[in-house]
Amino acid sequence: MCEMHEKEMHEQNDDIGYLLKILNEQIRKRADKELVAYDLTFAQMQVMWFVHSRGGETTQKEIEKFFRVSHPTVAGLISRMEKKGFLETRVNPEDRRGRLVGTTKKADQFRDVSIQNRKDTEKMLRAHLSDEELSELKRMLKIIYKNLKDEDK
Repeated sequence: MCEMHEKEMHEQNDDIGYLLKILNEQIRKRADKELVAYDLTFAQMQVMWFVHSRGGETTQKEIEKFFRVSHPTVAGLISRMEKKGFLETRVNPEDRRGRLVGTTKKADQFRDVSIQNRKDTEKMLRAHLSDEELSELKRMLKIIYKNLKDEDK
């Protein structure tokens, strides 16, 4: 490998976007590994958390909007979770073209397990950071998010 190519590879590994990407992949991989015992994926757990955060029921459209994903993607996720018994859907009486998505007793029972998994992951992420470093990291991540969000306008 030529010296210039090695330097470019090293610089790419220091890119903020690259670092965020591999961090996200590691978090997802860890979560998927833990969730396999419950027949869930990280994406499915996130959808379930969102529905829980909306009082146990929301519209499919709200899920699409929050996660910024297409209708077919959300429909597939919901369908698989329905088959597994975590979610149930029904026609939205206020808009017959839309669907309401609600959690089931199975999802409610899983909530405590998922809360603990989330706390464990958060603890691991914070493990070697001082309070000051953690505060600074959060501040900087919010700035990066704002930079990207401003770009959407």
